[in-house]
Amino acid sequence: LVLCSIIGKFFETMFNLNDLNIDTSTLARYIIEVGKNYHDRPFHNLQHSACVTHFAYKLLTTTDATEKLSTYHQFAILISAVVHDVDHPGNTNLFEVNSASDLALRYNDQAVLENHHCSTAFRLMRKPNL
Repeated sequence: LVLCSIIGKFFETMFNLNDLNIDTSTLARYIIEVGKNYHDRPFHNLQHSACVTHFAYKLLTTTDATEKLSTYHQFAILISAVVHDVDHPGNTNLFEVNSASDLALRYNDQAVLENHHCSTAFRLMRKPNL
């Protein structure tokens, strides 16, 4: 929960969420839900998500990116960093394909994990009460 709070602070610092028509509490609940869907893995875990999000935040705020990118693009970059490995199974794409896993079959052996992370992020957005 602490990491989710830190991640939320990046958004609060960078954006006026009202201007983006995003409810602050909805975003907070979404970040927490994403956090719950990171697993206790040695690497692809919530701490990794927070590190990548922090890097994206620093990249956006310490370069001229804010001048070159729209607010929506900046938000997309930051939220993408948050969700980039959500629900990671701890395997590689090659393992998923070679083992003919359910994920590999679902995504036709193409960018299996990347498609899964993206799909999971959007599926979580559609959950009721977010």
